Amino acid sequence: MVKFDLIKRIVTSLILLPIVISVIILGSYLFFISILLLVAFASYEMSRVVRLWGYDISSFWSVVLSVLLTSIIHFNASSFNENIWLILTLQIGIFISLICFLKPNLIQLKIKDYLFNIALVIYISGILSHLLLARYMENSINIILFVMLVIFASDTSAFLFGKTLGKRKLAPKISPSKTYEGAIAGVIAASIMAFSASLYFELNIRFIYVILLGILIGIIAQTGDILESKFKRRANLTNSSEILPGHGGVLDRLDSVALNLLLLYYFLLWY
Repeated sequence: MVKFDLIKRIVTSLILLPIVISVIILGSYLFFISILLLVAFASYEMSRVVRLWGYDISSFWSVVLSVLLTSIIHFNASSFNENIWLILTLQIGIFISLICFLKPNLIQLKIKDYLFNIALVIYISGILSHLLLARYMENSINIILFVMLVIFASDTSAFLFGKTLGKRKLAPKISPSKTYEGAIAGVIAASIMAFSASLYFELNIRFIYVILLGILIGIIAQTGDILESKFKRRANLTNSSEILPGHGGVLDRLDSVALNLLLLYYFLLWY
């Protein structure tokens, strides 16, 4: 069963990877529409998860408003990239939304359902919009591909080593399948891929920074994975959906990517 799941996961990844790379390179409206599709699927899946927590969340309005907010950010990308206060406002919105999901009992208002709907829209759109904002910055393509390849290496290695060699549970109450062995393998693989990809893309970054960046991407990927597992665990779900064989849903595929998009954006500002 493990081997079959692994084969499905690898096959799906091998199909998706060239598509993702092509869309990133081509950019323009193809890239924009692809992000909107991701936002729509992710919003729908997240609304399903939150609804299973016991809140009256509208999937329809979650998708519509998330796509609308992402579109607004897209058509004002230059303003966001040039105005630190706009991007900080977006960051604060994402942080508050994340707190709402992690600590839902902090909100004791009668309009809690509406607040969760708003938080969902800001969380999904805000995070995924960082990929749009990053793509429209100068010399961004190689950096985006670099980060995506590092995440892919970390995610695949963590899954492979965790399933085959993992013994010590990393977060048994949240995600019983996650192990320390898998997490360590993911971080090591991220560092190796970061070094290799930096040479391939001829990134002018010092060796020590490349390794540290790989380690940071690996750690954030594992954190995002556990975070999404926590959301699903509360909803008694194993996967957010079954749209991607071997991976589950869009949220399951984006768990290690989402928070790294914030790192990607600020890395591009520095680079």
